Amino acid sequence: MYTKTAIVTGASSGIGLGIAQALLRRGYNVVATSRHASRTQRLEPSAQLAFVDGDVGDAATAERAVAAARAFGGLDLLVNNAGSFVAKPFTEYTPVDYAGLLSTNLAGFFHMTQQALRVMAAAKSGHIVNIGTSLASQRGRPPRFPAVARRTVPGRSCRRSAGPSPVRRPSPSCRRRASGT
Repeated sequence: MYTKTAIVTGASSGIGLGIAQALLRRGYNVVATSRHASRTQRLEPSAQLAFVDGDVGDAATAERAVAAARAFGGLDLLVNNAGSFVAKPFTEYTPVDYAGLLSTNLAGFFHMTQQALRVMAAAKSGHIVNIGTSLASQRGRPPRFPAVARRTVPGRSCRRSAGPSPVRRPSPSCRRRASGT
């Protein structure tokens, strides 16, 4: 029997941790990534779980995560959950703040998705789920850059550039319904 394999970014806490735990309960092999994934005590070490420590903004982290998925036998699901935000108005961001946001929220998506798509396209199957923040759409709060960065994630252009493929990515209309726009 084939066991499905998932990569979950930002898997050491919050939504990413919950998704990793749920996938493990459902019998998936899980590659859990975060800066300190192997230090989390909330994921029980097992033969179904591989930890990849590293910054998702670094291409080498994506390469290691995909290699770990291949060691399980393939890649069926990528959950791009890692994200960061700076809890201050955009006008007060420093260049370091901005670079950190771009690295995690945009480059992390790029590296993980590109590596995963290569494996999924070769297998002619797979799913990619992108999780972003809703901070920009909350009334009464100043807009935050991470939400803007997440909303620029190229869903339609990614679909076109990947070519004909059975790899599933949410449609633009699905994303609009989910975000309420």
